[in-house]
Amino acid sequence: MEKEMKKCTVCGENKPLDDYYMQKKTSKKKGTFYVPKAECKECSKKQTLKWQYDNYDYWKTIVAKRDATPEKKMKTREAARLQRERGDQKKWRKNNPDKTREYSFYKQMNGTHNISNEEWVACKEYFNNSCAYCGLSEEKHKNKFNQRLHKEHVDHEGSNDLNNCVPACRSCNGSKWIFDLEEWYNEENKNFTKERLIKIYKWINEDYKKYIKVEENSLHK
Repeated sequence: MEKEMKKCTVCGENKPLDDYYMQKKTSKKKGTFYVPKAECKECSKKQTLKWQYDNYDYWKTIVAKRDATPEKKMKTREAARLQRERGDQKKWRKNNPDKTREYSFYKQMNGTHNISNEEWVACKEYFNNSCAYCGLSEEKHKNKFNQRLHKEHVDHEGSNDLNNCVPACRSCNGSKWIFDLEEWYNEENKNFTKERLIKIYKWINEDYKKYIKVEENSLHK
């Protein structure tokens, strides 16, 4: 028996109904019934990720509210308990050694910057105590997110030194993530300005050298 097929309105491919999420419908004649969505699961996931990227602040607000409910907290604790009892994490690490090493590498590389407090203060002052990408001031950032600006890696795979560090708000820091600078920060980015991009490049290529601690400079001579 041949499977019933449906054409995805996004990618245009004919796919089995199993490749579509079902959505609930209600009518007076039929009552409650389910029909496949217009786009396939793969395209639906891509659209969801794009929406989350384009509406990062709003999406984080939704997630925070959802995770704060007693029901969600209980489900999270129960899921974590079951994972520990089954040893899911240990099994996954054992079966995925390459991904485990890669995750540990990125966590180590991007967990923190190896810069002094004085260097961080100088870095923020260079960018007017504001996000290097969108210009949100640290004062407004504290009022909005209840935290200071983040130390952001311009090059996700780069060093933890001052030449790879700029101040960033939580929103920009989260949405840039592993993207290359020009791939993420361009005219399609609603916060993009050519002046900010030039200033970032000046900082990471040359101007950061003016603010490295004196004792570090003497070691490299």
